[in-house]
Amino acid sequence: MCALGTIVVHAGPAIDKPVFTWTLAHRVSAWAHVMKRLTKIGNVWTTWGACAAAAVCLAVAGRRDRWLPPVIFGAAIVVDHYLKLAIGHTFHRIGPPTSPHGSFPSGGVDRIILFYGLIAYLLWREFSGQRRAAIWAGTAVAALAFNEAYSRGYLTLHWFTDILSGLFYGTLLLLLFIVAIRFVVGPAEMQPEPEPVPLSGRAARTAIQEADAPA
Repeated sequence: MCALGTIVVHAGPAIDKPVFTWTLAHRVSAWAHVMKRLTKIGNVWTTWGACAAAAVCLAVAGRRDRWLPPVIFGAAIVVDHYLKLAIGHTFHRIGPPTSPHGSFPSGGVDRIILFYGLIAYLLWREFSGQRRAAIWAGTAVAALAFNEAYSRGYLTLHWFTDILSGLFYGTLLLLLFIVAIRFVVGPAEMQPEPEPVPLSGRAARTAIQEADAPA
């Protein structure tokens, strides 16, 4: 992130200012109002509250390693908060004129990927373990990350390169915590995909007759 920050600070303005100007010129007030609602899912207390709720639910309903969710979410909150402060103090990057307190990288985007990604991973690990469920969980987290990145950019709360950096930073932290979980308690138990139930002889004949019947 220090290497990326150096690149963003020096080369970022050439990308950020044209994107900022274009966004302001084409922004629609009604759609901006919708984005103000949707972008709140990445706020600090919203994500921390989601982590606390998930930690309690997983600790109560979990079959094993019930201590893991509270420890993981607590560690993720502390690491993300203080590491983000350290990166901010290192670069002192001022946000766009509409939100001068915006920083590198985008905290809202990073929190969406890290915290909701951890929630999805621990839920999948505890209650599913199937590849199909992992794909759906990853898709849901990616959709939330896109919503946060788009809304923050549309509202010009961050520079464009800060938003991209937030996506990268959040992904790095999520991978770090997933590797740590696998190192401490081992990989998830992969569950086999459910086998299709074979049809009985009569049911099979009925299905064939229905398929061959004219429309």
